[in-house]
Amino acid sequence: MTREEALEILGLEPNAPLHEARSAYRRLSKFYHPDKNGAPNAAAMFRIINEAWEFIEEEIAKEAVQRKVERKKAEAEAAREHAEAAHQRAKEAERAAKEAEYAAEANQQEVEVEDKKSTSYIGWFVFLLIFGIGRSLISGESWDIVLIVRIILVSVIGAGILTGIAKLYKWIKNKLF
Repeated sequence: MTREEALEILGLEPNAPLHEARSAYRRLSKFYHPDKNGAPNAAAMFRIINEAWEFIEEEIAKEAVQRKVERKKAEAEAAREHAEAAHQRAKEAERAAKEAEYAAEANQQEVEVEDKKSTSYIGWFVFLLIFGIGRSLISGESWDIVLIVRIILVSVIGAGILTGIAKLYKWIKNKLF
């Protein structure tokens, strides 16, 4: 028996939806039930109607299973796409974190180099020592132990002051900006 034949037995068009078959079956089974209908062909018609209804019930069950399978497939596909998108976002976040880490390391290295340049005590000391010697040579002062000690002392103290000022400037700059 085919679907179209079963629907035709129940008095429905071949393309009728299956949910209409239940009401047609109930109506026909009441009419052809052997206890209610005394016609000689009522029992045979009742059996044929029941067979048609059993076929339709199987079709309804198959369609329900098929819809459930399709829904599960769609849910699985949606879950897979969601997981894939989450994985992609995690990769992008990891890549961004690595880039930020590299940028922070590069920035820290630049800051350290800049700090070394501007806050180097030895650099300031050498600069002031050369400046003091040059000043003494230009002014024509006589070279004695007092001049040498004075140049060294001024260079030591000046280097400490300038290094402190440079570090203070860096600290303020980092705090404000």
